[in-house]
Amino acid sequence: MSQNPMVSPMQSSANSGRAGPPMASPATYIDKTPVFDGEGNVANKDTLYVRMRVMWGGKAPKSWTGRLSLESGRFARLTSLSMEANSSAVIEESRTSILIKKVGERSYDGFDVFIAGSVNTKVMVELVDEARKTNRVSYKLAVTEILTTPFQRVIDEEGNRIKVRRSPGDQIHVQLQRNNLVFSPGESLVMNVQPYAIGLRPSQQYQLDVNVIPYRSSDVINTQSIAFNTVANQIGNTISNVTVPIPHKPGIYNIDVSVRSSRFVDSFVRLTPIAQRRIQFVVVPAQHVRSEARPELVEVMRFDPTDVSWWDKFNALHHLDHLNVLAGVKIQP
Repeated sequence: MSQNPMVSPMQSSANSGRAGPPMASPATYIDKTPVFDGEGNVANKDTLYVRMRVMWGGKAPKSWTGRLSLESGRFARLTSLSMEANSSAVIEESRTSILIKKVGERSYDGFDVFIAGSVNTKVMVELVDEARKTNRVSYKLAVTEILTTPFQRVIDEEGNRIKVRRSPGDQIHVQLQRNNLVFSPGESLVMNVQPYAIGLRPSQQYQLDVNVIPYRSSDVINTQSIAFNTVANQIGNTISNVTVPIPHKPGIYNIDVSVRSSRFVDSFVRLTPIAQRRIQFVVVPAQHVRSEARPELVEVMRFDPTDVSWWDKFNALHHLDHLNVLAGVKIQP
């Protein structure tokens, strides 16, 4: 199968009006987060703090240059999504602009970045095809529109696209009471959960579902549902001290967090989640028992990290897939 990293992002179901499968993302710490009222307006108009994902490419490899700038607001904490070894040489960030610099041809590039602004903040996006200077695109996007509807356009004759959307996990903020997700059997994971700008109506009741599922399994081993009421004209609606018991069996687990309407809670009707998010954690034995017989180490491969093709070689090792959640690397077939 193709290893094109743009296939999944560009074919997401974000425009369907329903939440797609839970997306894995790290827990984050958010200071101030507004919420939407029933009319789609941000209830707190002082601060709008969102994490945005920008991607371009997907078809013929090309060298693109360009710039992102803000009309009020500032950028912070940019994270490259590039598959190339020299990704830091491609994108340069300042408080009010992001410069996409000229490099060799690539089939995909992108980044995540936080935007701190207001309901009036707009993002200006410019891209230029370096091989054909006349092929340039420019868009002016309202951040409040990106919150609800991903923006995407075809940018050349070959079918390359640009897509601007919320980053995975931005719809449900999670604040942990510890700085790692490695646990011993029998511990508890405590977190504050905040549904963020997902169109919840004020003074209404909703339901937060929290399910624990072993990695690569669909069996729910622990579940809880928490009812909460939204409050109008306040900074967020936080469900505090959500406590998840850690399984006793060592391994890798998912926590699926979702928000649903409380209508028909006592009936057989199962409403589609308004938003959902997945967090992964690891359970390790409290004490490691060292084996007397050490297995012989076997060389799997060699690669030069300065070679631009090193990722292609590493990505071919499908048998390392079970390491992806520990190393933070996604290896796709």
